[in-house]
Amino acid sequence: MAKMVEGLNKGPLRQYGRIDCVSCHREGGPQHRLAFPQPLNRAAVARAMEVWPGDSHDTADVRRAMSTYSVSLGVGCQYCHTPGNWKADTAAMQKTRQMIALMDTFPKYFDFARAASFTCYTCHQGAVRIPKK
Repeated sequence: MAKMVEGLNKGPLRQYGRIDCVSCHREGGPQHRLAFPQPLNRAAVARAMEVWPGDSHDTADVRRAMSTYSVSLGVGCQYCHTPGNWKADTAAMQKTRQMIALMDTFPKYFDFARAASFTCYTCHQGAVRIPKK
């Protein structure tokens, strides 16, 4: 873990500020299970997909991805998008694209990052800003 934290802080996370173990593991939640951050609530993602405010022609993959971001960050669609002009490029959308690219670098540091359960929620856990010690 120490190698991963050091590598991420010197590399892809350098521009966002340092992380530490608490950043993703939150001291293991109520059971203090440090090795297992809380999983994404897939039922909440499904509920968000059902009340889709965007284009009715958007694919299920787009609706699932956007709903996952919403649940992972604890925000509504308007956090990144402009209602009525959903495709307008905003600063939040640009940062999201940077974070998507960042997610692709995690497998260099640990194998769990290749699992389908490794999502934005793994570290964000419903918060826009990741806490630090």
